[in-house]
Amino acid sequence: MATSKMSISSVNELDYNSFIRIFGNVVEGTPLCAAAVISKRPFSSFDQFVAAMWEIVDELPDSARAGILRNHRDLAGNRESLSSDSQKEQICAGINTRNLNDEENQAMKRYNELYKKKFEFPFVMCSRLNKKDGILRQIRASVKKDGDEELKRGIGEVKKIMLLRMEDLVECEKSNSKIKTLIELGFLRLAQEAHSPVFIFTVQRLKYLGLSRRSFVSDDELRNAIEKELGKSGCFVGYRKMRG
Repeated sequence: MATSKMSISSVNELDYNSFIRIFGNVVEGTPLCAAAVISKRPFSSFDQFVAAMWEIVDELPDSARAGILRNHRDLAGNRESLSSDSQKEQICAGINTRNLNDEENQAMKRYNELYKKKFEFPFVMCSRLNKKDGILRQIRASVKKDGDEELKRGIGEVKKIMLLRMEDLVECEKSNSKIKTLIELGFLRLAQEAHSPVFIFTVQRLKYLGLSRRSFVSDDELRNAIEKELGKSGCFVGYRKMRG
């Protein structure tokens, strides 16, 4: 992953070729998305940059979004066929062929083929937010779903991958929002109503880690856990004031 991150002002100043070189694989194998978003500059914040990239994907017809999924290689597939980004991400999940035993490797191959035969695009999941057991469970469940469900789920995973890749490249701004509001509202409602891509994603990450209000003795204990998790990425973003 990148060690030196760009400021959002530096992103705004990049020439076209540099922008495509740096952000062309934020959407796996689809530099067209980076080429499309460049005209939306200047971005006022990291959040706005992420939202603009997500909007490009959301506005595509289903056939094009399926094409984005087809640009992803199989999870636990041939290492040589993966982009450098995908290689690192799959290693994080322990889902590369070197970390799977023979039974797991055969299961992934079998379900990858079943999935592609049914949907005509590969199974996509954000490796960096999952481990091999969870990925295997999901692909087993996904082969039983319909095409519309899996297109929607797959693009949701693409967005998570996009955000993490952008976090690797660009500095995230911290905000002055109060953590207490997150505690009072609860994760689910917050994830549904918050407007910030990074904030929504942080809530998803907390839920993935198994954090919930019921897991803690006091609000202070929960507050400390959430602040610790948010601090790992350096992203503590604002969100609109909730009603009700």
